[in-house]
Order: sequence, then structure tokens, then C-alpha cells
Amino acid sequence: MLNLNLFQLIISQDSGQVCTASSRVYVQRSAAGALKRLLVSRFESLKLGSPTSTDTDLGPQADATQAKSIASFLEVGKKEGTVLTGGEQSDVGANYIKPTIFAGIQDDSRINVEEVFGPVLVLHEFDTEEEVVARANDTEYGLYASVLSSNVDTALRVARALEAGNVGVNCTSPFDSYELPFGGYKSSGVGRSKGSNAVLSWLEEKSVYIRQKPAPQRES
Repeated sequence: MLNLNLFQLIISQDSGQVCTASSRVYVQRSAAGALKRLLVSRFESLKLGSPTSTDTDLGPQADATQAKSIASFLEVGKKEGTVLTGGEQSDVGANYIKPTIFAGIQDDSRINVEEVFGPVLVLHEFDTEEEVVARANDTEYGLYASVLSSNVDTALRVARALEAGNVGVNCTSPFDSYELPFGGYKSSGVGRSKGSNAVLSWLEEKSVYIRQKPAPQRES
């Protein structure tokens, strides 16, 4: 059964202001219609409000500058695709953005290739495994990716093919795995943190060269 909480977490954790947010979602075409209906229903049920309230699902953006930046992405999405839900700022208060889902966005669109850093999903449809891997990898970034599948072999095969430093299988953004190295491929990240690899960043390497006296020659 599909876990909608994973999709909600993408946009509700820090209101989407997370560098590992899986903001591009690729769904098999045969399942796209059902997923769209489920996600729209879930997103429209989310409550926007104060982050200090226990019944709030989604808080505000960090500041007016960030809210304005997201609003500019929303305009791009509305011009180039279809708004399934949201697509505008909320009247709950300053700097609030409604949970948003876009569909029909081209792969080279600004809203698809740049980091929105807000509660926005761009939903794509695909037909084959080879296609979706190629499209997912068609980005200069590679910090985090997720694979959702009931078939373990398929999930692991796709996880190996994705050009990302971190891949979650049937999960998203696992920040609590401190025993594993965390970092990105391509233009993402500045090395690795966490895990035993992180210790190396605190060390300085040194090479010491020793000139030895030549071995004494034997008399012939």
C-alpha cells in the first residue's frame, strides 16, 4: 500500500526548505491518475499555521525573500504546466505558501531543474525504467533520491543506477543514519559528513621521505 506520509514529508518537513527534498516525483504512467487524486486530497487536507502549534502540518517560509522566490517559481509552473492543487500564497499569514503540485512540466523547465526550496512537487509520468533513470539523472545535482517500489530487486537496481550520494528505498530523507556517510554527486555537497569517512576530514595527511645511504658495495 502506498505510504502518502512520505510524499507529505517532502513538503511539510521545514515547509519544503530542505536540501534533500524529493521535489521531482516520477510515477509510472499506469498509476499516475490514482496517485494524483490521492496526493491532491492529502495536500488539500494539510493545515497551515504556526510552527509552535501541535496541530499544524505546514509552517511559513523562512522569510519574505524566500516566499517571494517560491512565488516566482509558482508563476513559472502555472505558465508552463497544470496546477493540480495550490499554486499560490496562503492568506493564513505572511510568508505562507499553499502545498502545491504541478503536472505537465517539461524536463528543462526552470521549476524542474532549479531548487525551489519550498512546499512544491513537480509530478512526472514515465513508461520504462531506463527512461525514468535517465530523466532523474539529467541534473547537475545529486544529493538525494528516493525509490518507492514493492519489488526489492527493482528498487535496488534503480538505486544503483541513480547518480546521487544518498538513495532511500521506500523512505525519504533519512537524516538519522549517522553511521552512513552523507554527501552528494556532481555539484551537490562539499564532501562527506557522518560515518567513518567524516573522521578523515579532521585529519591532515603527511608524507615523510627518507634518504637512505647507499648500500656498501661488495669487493669483487
